[in-house]
Amino acid sequence: MDKLIEELRNWGADTDGGIQRVMNDEEFYRMLILKFSDSPEFASLEAALDCGDRGEAFRIAHSLKGASANLSLTPFCRAVSEVVEDLRKYSGAGGKALSAVNAGAQTQGTGETMDRASQVEADAALEVHLQQYRMERDLLLGITGKYAG
Repeated sequence: MDKLIEELRNWGADTDGGIQRVMNDEEFYRMLILKFSDSPEFASLEAALDCGDRGEAFRIAHSLKGASANLSLTPFCRAVSEVVEDLRKYSGAGGKALSAVNAGAQTQGTGETMDRASQVEADAALEVHLQQYRMERDLLLGITGKYAG
């Protein structure tokens, strides 16, 4: 068995499912994993968050979620899925950062406003899930970094 695939399996990825998804072509799966780990979307997500553009962050995180699900990178997919759901709460407010200062921002598609306490709670949940996402991202990139190139 390929060492990269073995390390991913030990990390918690469903490598058997991922390999099945690519018609049992282990080398192709390996190549897709390495290509995914080299994605500029990791940096783009951080940039969007730094700028407070949660709409763009949602789009990027959703893309990372889909790709990681297709590759069966289970720990990363779980972590980024939590971030996606947190960011979804902000999408009705034009994607801009919501905080306790921005009371009255609309929630997704409902026309309702998010009260100050809800905003603070949503911001706190997002921060916790971003920490988990970054930890799993770093683990994934650490594993794949040994085999890139």
